[in-house]
Amino acid sequence: MFHGKRSPREMGATEVEAFLTHLAVDEEVASATQNQA
Repeated sequence: MFHGKRSPREMGATEVEAFLTHLAVDEEVASATQNQA
């Protein structure tokens, strides 16, 4: 949902990094969960 339902295979490193940062900062996801993602 974060990038309009696009597959991670279609995204670049910058977009994946933005999603992981969103998880950590905005959603307060645990670091272990972020590492798995």
